[in-house]
Amino acid sequence: MEINKFVYTGVVMAAKKLTDEELNALCMVVMSGTDPRHVIGYEKVKYLFTEQDGTKMHHDARISFESYAAERLGLNGKLAREG
Repeated sequence: MEINKFVYTGVVMAAKKLTDEELNALCMVVMSGTDPRHVIGYEKVKYLFTEQDGTKMHHDARISFESYAAERLGLNGKLAREG
């Protein structure tokens, strides 16, 4: 899977506003496909959720977000829900 470097940079800039707990919670929601609007930290990065009335990320943003979360949280390629 190839990551768009421009999208990744934007996602990282936004995700740096999140605490580790917020990042993990949002990553789990993004990966499960559930509504993120009531998850802690959503308000800080809600502009990343551009699809389906603010409940989904564009594919490239989602891949970048999951990749950054795994790197930052030390998941070494594991999914957040497995960590």
